[in-house]
Amino acid sequence: LLYGAIAFHHASGSVGWATDRGTSREARLEALRQCRHEKCEIVATVTRGCLALAKQPKKFAVQRGTTRQEAETKALRRCGPSCEIAGWTCTR
Repeated sequence: LLYGAIAFHHASGSVGWATDRGTSREARLEALRQCRHEKCEIVATVTRGCLALAKQPKKFAVQRGTTRQEAETKALRRCGPSCEIAGWTCTR
């Protein structure tokens, strides 16, 4: 199994992600490292699928899907009309 993760800090808009890591811990640590803000948090992890994070200034949403497109569509639908995709990851 390969793992992916997305880290996010809403106030700054910082996003980090990891793809195809050997362990869930490795994926989470890499996503936090890429996020580059001391208060970033892991908002989702994934195996065998995709994640997408949609955001706007007041809210955000993370959704899973079997493809990047599905995850992005679901995240945008959940987040609302003024949201945009800020990050995504898919694992093999």
